[in-house]
Amino acid sequence: YRAPILALIPLFTVFVSVKIALSVLAILASWGWVGLFSGIEVYVTVILYGAGVDYCLFLIARHREELDKECTFNEAISNSITTVGAALAASAGTTMCGIGMMYFAEFGKFQQAGIAMSMSLFFVLLASLTLSPALLCLAGRFAYWPQSFNERVAVSAGWLTPSSVMARLMQRNWTGSIWESVSAALLKSPGKIWLTTTAILAPFALISLACYGNLSYGLLSELPSEDPSVVGTKAVQGHYPAGATGPLTLLFQNPNINFSDPQGRVAIETLTDDLLKHKEELGIADIRNMTKPFGIGAADEMEKAKNLTGFKKIGALGRIKLIKNYYVSSEPNLENHVTRMDLILEKDPFSRDSMMQLERVKKAVSKSLPADLRDHTKLYYIGATASISDLKAVTDQDQGRIDVLVLGSVFLILVILLRRPAISAYLILSVFFSYLVTLGITFAVFWALDPQNFAGLDWKVPMFLFTILIAVGEDYNIYLITRIDEEQKRVGPVEGVITALKNTGGIISSCGIIMAGTFSSLMAGTLVGMHQLGFALAFGVLLDTFIIRPIIVPAYLIMLYRGYFGSWGKYLGAAQFLETKPQRKLDSPQVK
Repeated sequence: YRAPILALIPLFTVFVSVKIALSVLAILASWGWVGLFSGIEVYVTVILYGAGVDYCLFLIARHREELDKECTFNEAISNSITTVGAALAASAGTTMCGIGMMYFAEFGKFQQAGIAMSMSLFFVLLASLTLSPALLCLAGRFAYWPQSFNERVAVSAGWLTPSSVMARLMQRNWTGSIWESVSAALLKSPGKIWLTTTAILAPFALISLACYGNLSYGLLSELPSEDPSVVGTKAVQGHYPAGATGPLTLLFQNPNINFSDPQGRVAIETLTDDLLKHKEELGIADIRNMTKPFGIGAADEMEKAKNLTGFKKIGALGRIKLIKNYYVSSEPNLENHVTRMDLILEKDPFSRDSMMQLERVKKAVSKSLPADLRDHTKLYYIGATASISDLKAVTDQDQGRIDVLVLGSVFLILVILLRRPAISAYLILSVFFSYLVTLGITFAVFWALDPQNFAGLDWKVPMFLFTILIAVGEDYNIYLITRIDEEQKRVGPVEGVITALKNTGGIISSCGIIMAGTFSSLMAGTLVGMHQLGFALAFGVLLDTFIIRPIIVPAYLIMLYRGYFGSWGKYLGAAQFLETKPQRKLDSPQVK
């Protein structure tokens, strides 16, 4: 709007909303009603600034339209809230419901993020419908400075001479010509445009499906390569097996076996020997237990250790006691009935390869357990590889569950709002397609930046990207569809789509750019996962704003209302809006 005072209204509204939301969350957390992980304020702040500024801009856009109709300032505010308020509430409700579905995740971080972000959106919606209109009323004719509005009069001379270059530049509709061209192209060839756009984007969706499980669970891979912990880990892995930085520990618990007795020692030694036979296949670099305390490659280490001063003083019985205390439990209720075995794997303990090694080790151990250990033995796996394997299992289940819940809840809201199930289903498919394309492009970009060291996208990216992008993407669709419904009652089905696209094109594009800019702020940090999430969210929003919403959705609706789908049209949502066949042939060679 090229109005500096107007720019402060959304920023102040969101600033207040963020402070209130974070304070309320802190109070609820202190009462024990919600859980908050370290860093949750980053997610809350980013989503509130992106969504809140969007809500304010949609309100301001309608306010400007009402002023252009020569309404008074109070009438413009009232009419704006009346016409846009429902769409804003529906949009925010969709986002809150979609993100809120993360509550059903088993992983605590996802659950807490879903609760915090969805709850915070309520405050920014409330402020957008109350504080922003109040600030517009207080600003009055100064809101659009250096342009000016008078009561019952559209744009007046204000503080700039109407004939000046600056006034002409400020009054020129820079984005209107773009959407005029897009609308004309869609009217001329909706089918070709839809097919071409979909064909260009489809390969990236296929990339995301092919690489969907290619995720990184490494803690150090998130940090910059020059950090001391990263440098130190690489130094250790340069001299020792990579798994030495995170051994895999097996705990054997059996109430019927005393692991200090020969029977228990023989059982463990038998298992160790069997694992050693398949050492190469299982990727085991070393095994340490009470029978091989110095590892498989140091059979003579015990003899060497006997010559050490400390060991001479301890004696044979003392050495055996030290080894027993380390490898056999001395807890009162578990004494002598629990023993440990440490496996050093050849792969990095945080890599996907190590997780596959873990599965092979589990199968081999279960198969090789001696008869004495098969009955009544509880087996536990501890260590970095076991932890990330469990993390992967939990988050994979969460991803599937949340995908279904988010898509289902957003679809239900769209059906309630639009009362058109078929069109609501298409809107869901369009944003889901956008998610797949975004994920595929994110994979491609970060692989291209560092092909040798790229270990996959951070494991948190798909979940947050899906939840936020589906919810936010439907926001823009709701804004467009509600305006289409409004215009169709006035000018007809196809013309209503085009008119709505022209009227909302500039404001939705502006909101998308602002939302993308907000999300891209995540890339200002040092964590690689944040870089990937910031890029993916920013790109996904821009894709929704400039491709999905202005091309994929309107092109389909135009084809639908022109009868391109024949008798299927009435089932796809055309209903009473089907037009005559001559208009359907605008793409044909004869018309050209």
